[in-house]
Amino acid sequence: MTASHTTFTTSSRTTVAMWDPLVRLGHWALVAAFAMAYFSAEEEEAGAPDALHVWGGYFVGGIVVLRVVWGFVGCATRASATLSADPCEP
Repeated sequence: MTASHTTFTTSSRTTVAMWDPLVRLGHWALVAAFAMAYFSAEEEEAGAPDALHVWGGYFVGGIVVLRVVWGFVGCATRASATLSADPCEP
């Protein structure tokens, strides 16, 4: 008695984009804004935070809000609105 093995091969490669350009840009903008806020965290002589640090924090917050909104209104196949409430449902 011999064992039978079935092998499936495909000759074409399919590319699936996981992130749209807005998400990619948002991720790198978040890195830049966080770095700007982090490296400008020193206080001025008067004890007030540096304006660059404050604006870096505003940019981080704005990027996060934009990303959450884009998750619900963005691309239909990747939007958070398409997530199932039941974890067993595909």
